[in-house]
Formats: sequence, structure tokens, C-alpha cells
Amino acid sequence: MLTKASPLPSEIQTIENSDEGISKHIYFTLESDEICTDDTTYQVSFEIFCDSTVTGTLKDKDFTIDASDECHPVITATHEAGCPVLSFTALVAYVSENPWILAVFLIATGPIVCFWGRKFIPWVISIAGGFITFAFVLLLCSVSGMLDYIDPTQQGGNIGLVLLSFALAAVLGALVGFLLWKFIMVGLVILGGIAGFFAGTLLYNLVLVTFMQNEWAYIATVIICATIGATLAHYFRDHVVIFSTALIGAYATVRGASLFIGDYPNEITMY
Repeated sequence: MLTKASPLPSEIQTIENSDEGISKHIYFTLESDEICTDDTTYQVSFEIFCDSTVTGTLKDKDFTIDASDECHPVITATHEAGCPVLSFTALVAYVSENPWILAVFLIATGPIVCFWGRKFIPWVISIAGGFITFAFVLLLCSVSGMLDYIDPTQQGGNIGLVLLSFALAAVLGALVGFLLWKFIMVGLVILGGIAGFFAGTLLYNLVLVTFMQNEWAYIATVIICATIGATLAHYFRDHVVIFSTALIGAYATVRGASLFIGDYPNEITMY
């Protein structure tokens, strides 16, 4: 058998368009427990190239098989399944090329939030809300193509649109931050929900993943934990503030350091 009875990909890659002529596609590998040679097991890899015009079920003639390595054949096809539903290419590519920007921010703010978060809770909520809004607006601008100028995988782009995107993100981030400062209780509920989200992620990846490896199980876990966190923040303000700021600050510090150290698993693909 080329794959296990219930295979899970051992490797998943998303490849964007490149200057070398490589088209956008996804690449994943399935492994088997059956021995092929003394030091390797059977594997099979799939490359699904992006073409939004190809839909439905593929036929045998639509696949190309490279069996030059009998232990690891590669099957290639073209289909809309190889296309991203949403693409944050520009922003993700820029942050990937310059991870120190996010790392410095997380390392600088993480310890403050962790150890003195309760004392500076209005500032913590205001800055956190403003930063999340800033990042979210930039993601939307990235999806719309406004940040293509800073994307090394894209040709062209307009620096004016990049400046407009950052200006819009900064204004909306500042506005949200100000509103959270004025309406502190709303910010506390949001803070509790964020802490619940991180707690749910830890719960799933450390405990529940042993029993169920399913995307919807992960989503359900973080939604339930985020709801519990938000509810507790409304009724037990001081306790939740201490727990939330300690958890978020510690996570930010460690995650910032991991950007320098490397090899830290992506939270989105851990499940």
C-alpha cells in the first residue's frame, strides 16, 4: 500500500507564482507504514495546480504520474482545488521576509502584558484592539491586491495603494483603540474571548488532538473556549484580567522569540 489506512499528509506546501515560472499550486505527501527499501517507506505525493476553470471530478486522463522513484511516485493534476479561496500573499510574504518586525513587537509588548497587564489594562485592551484591527484591515487590503507592490511573487503593484492601505489601517486601528479605551467593559469581554481562544488552541493541540484530528473539532473547541472566556470576563473581571493578560503576554513573548529561533509550528496548521 502506498498510504496508511487513514492517511494524514506528512507535508503540505502552498506554492505561489514565482519568477522561475512555477505556477500556483498545492503539494502534499502521504506516507505508508509498508517498507519499500531498507531505509524508506512507500510515499505518494500530489501536486494540484491552480486552474479555476477546471471543476468537477477528474478522470484518469487528467492525471500525470511520475513513477521514476518507485518508492515515491508523484501524481500531478490541474483543478480549481489547487487555487486559494482567499489569498493573503502580499502581507504574509512581506512578514515572512521580515519576521523581525513582528518578533520585536511581540517581545517588546509580551512581558509588559504578562507581568503588568492588570495595572495597565486600559492601555493593554486599547493597543491590542487597535493592533488587531490594523492587521485585519491590512489582510483585507492584501486580498484585494492593494499590497501587491510589496509581494515578491507578484509583478507590478502601486506604492500609492500600499501607503493608502497602511494609512487606512492605522486610522481604523486608532479609532477602535480609542473606542475600547472609552468602553472598557466591551474590551474586557473581547480580551476574555481572545484568552479563551488561545486556551482552546492549547487544549486541542495538547489533549484533544490525541482523540480526534479534525478541522471542525478544532474550530468548535476554540469557539466554545472563547465564549466561556468572554462570559467569565463579564462576571469575574479581576480574575479574568489577571489570567488573560498573563496567558496572552506569555504567548506573545514566546511566539516572538520563536520567530528568531525558527522551527515553531504554525498554529493554523497544527491541527
